[in-house]
Amino acid sequence: MWQASFSKALKHYLECEYGYRPVTDQQIFDSLQQVIPKRGVWIQVGLQLNITSNQAHDYYHNTWIKQFLDSFEEYKWQLKNIIDSEKYDLNKTQLVNKIIQEFSEKHPGKKFHIMSIRQFIIHYYERIKTKKSLTNATKETKRSDSDLYAFLKNLLNE
Repeated sequence: MWQASFSKALKHYLECEYGYRPVTDQQIFDSLQQVIPKRGVWIQVGLQLNITSNQAHDYYHNTWIKQFLDSFEEYKWQLKNIIDSEKYDLNKTQLVNKIIQEFSEKHPGKKFHIMSIRQFIIHYYERIKTKKSLTNATKETKRSDSDLYAFLKNLLNE
């Protein structure tokens, strides 16, 4: 599978384009963090691996780099607490960015996969929102049922 050769393709790109000679995956990662802009990297890597540039890009950002980043699994409860304490007076994008910023400030020495955190926040936020909507709908239904009952009772008593 092409994933097994991904590091080698990145290494080849860095050697050809920048003269870098990274040995380890960590050095490849560090080198790519310094290379700005990364024009053509995904096209070149894709051609080497016989995959699309989008596949190369997505694999790098969603899978390959995670080996160099800290897991936020043990911190999910903190994210939930931050989300639960928010007032939700911002639009979703602003809210997510605010939560990520607040979370990152609490862990300055950590490098997290921001897209994973973003996805977690959005999923949790949507779950809370849905739960609140269902709770409100249930309250409305109970109120409507109660109003209907009172109306029918009055009608029958007349």
